[in-house]
Amino acid sequence: MADDEELNLDDNGAGEAPVKKGGSGFLPNLLKWVAIGLAAIILIVVVCVITIKIVNKGSTNDSFNPSSVTEEYTGTREIYDWYKSLGMFQVFTVDDVPATVRVDVYLGYKKDDKECSAEITNRMVEIKQFLRLYFRSKMADELENPANEEKFIVEIKNGINDKVLSGSKIRAVSFNQLDVVKQK
Repeated sequence: MADDEELNLDDNGAGEAPVKKGGSGFLPNLLKWVAIGLAAIILIVVVCVITIKIVNKGSTNDSFNPSSVTEEYTGTREIYDWYKSLGMFQVFTVDDVPATVRVDVYLGYKKDDKECSAEITNRMVEIKQFLRLYFRSKMADELENPANEEKFIVEIKNGINDKVLSGSKIRAVSFNQLDVVKQK
């Protein structure tokens, strides 16, 4: 019977509730969750630091340098061949008292592009006609304003590419001379 006593198979105290100790389980539970939170934060920081070191492995400078980024992405400007044989021409403006415009235009195209050079030569009459009509449609004050020069360059380039040339494209326009002489 000694075995029965050790096992305590009898349910003598079935109606009694277990005895609770007053609040002793709260503090260990709180400490356990604080420790889990701290461990999670430490793990996240370690993963971030390791990831940043892997990403910046080849970099010698840890600080951000904007000039190094722009150097990487700014290429050298393209070098053009220039068609300079259009010659100087003279037109009158659309003003009530017309001003005289003397202009010498250079057309830039891709370096060593023989096709474009040949097409410009073959269409020289059409290009000159386009330029004459373009400058005849402008007013003297508009042509004298230096702020408008970039607009003229874009308009002339797009106009020649769209309306005159068919197989090739010019890439730049430059004015060797652009004089506006008003009548007094």
